[in-house]
Amino acid sequence: MRSVSVDKDKCVACGACLSCTEYFYDGEDGKAYTYKSKLITDDHIALIEELILLCPVNAILLLKNSKITNIDKVFKDLRKDLLDCLVKYRSFSEFKYERDKYKLEHPITPNYYGSDYVYSSHSKAQNAGLEEFDRYVYSQYRKILVELFVQYKMDKIYPFYDLSKNSMIDNLLKKIENIFDQYSGDINSHYKQNLIPPHFGKLSIDFDDDMIKSDYKSLSEFENRSTCSGVWAEFKSDSYSSLSSYKSYIDYDDFEQYVGSGLFGDKYKTVYCHRGLSEVISEFHRDIQRSMSYVDLDDSAAHCVNLFIRALNSTIIKMINNKIIDLERLINYKSNSFDDIKEACQRKTWPSEIFESITGKL
Repeated sequence: MRSVSVDKDKCVACGACLSCTEYFYDGEDGKAYTYKSKLITDDHIALIEELILLCPVNAILLLKNSKITNIDKVFKDLRKDLLDCLVKYRSFSEFKYERDKYKLEHPITPNYYGSDYVYSSHSKAQNAGLEEFDRYVYSQYRKILVELFVQYKMDKIYPFYDLSKNSMIDNLLKKIENIFDQYSGDINSHYKQNLIPPHFGKLSIDFDDDMIKSDYKSLSEFENRSTCSGVWAEFKSDSYSSLSSYKSYIDYDDFEQYVGSGLFGDKYKTVYCHRGLSEVISEFHRDIQRSMSYVDLDDSAAHCVNLFIRALNSTIIKMINNKIIDLERLINYKSNSFDDIKEACQRKTWPSEIFESITGKL
């Protein structure tokens, strides 16, 4: 039996072959793709040969399918390739907080660049700067922590629950689909008929399913854990982090202001200002970043991600199991290569020893 393929490196998306929708379809990149599981019937060989001649870049290939002698081995190989797709658990080191990587913007306060010379002493000028720093920055610590958590989440955690095109999950599902389609073509060739339809391996995950919903929600809302993460407690545990300790970072200036003439000549008084809040805000941000790196954020993130991976793998295994049952029904054949998975999927809860033998230990 024979099948058809398209060399993606050669294809120029001219569309010459897409009129033959039984074997070709238009991919997301505009190039032609073929149904891997689809065998060419004898009465269509001439049609494919004509399309090969029409292709301006010789991208269409007519393939001779390899002969299968042992269908049980096909299922064993299929099991291995499918289970190799399961997501591996992540180590704590992958989630280390890199404080130089995540940036905080300075809020532009009313007197960010310095106040007017309106204070009668340097202490009053510094206190005014400290009050402004407290109002616009120091008292907003929760908002700042959430901002850092969001940056950290988008960098370290988001790739695991991102559902967009070419994300980890999207590529995982495509990989599984390709494996099913490749083996479907081999099985169809073995039986010399198109028993398994095109795109048989198409998968989609329902993230509202109870098996994965809570772990997905926990992962996608990771920044909400900042309220109980201990970061602020770590920050407040040191004397250097009290509001008053930041007063020394608020510089001041003075000048002699003319106030009029008197019996003994011109009169002046010394007036003061604070010279801006850039330095004190920078110091505060450094201290917050230091506290973020001191808490066990990597442990929490890794644990959260690995729980999601466990739930994701459980969902994938159940989806694979359903596909295998459909596959066996389509070809009227019973394989024992997936018996342990079928048994586990029939239970209300997964036996840990069976699950760990398939996915590895958490």
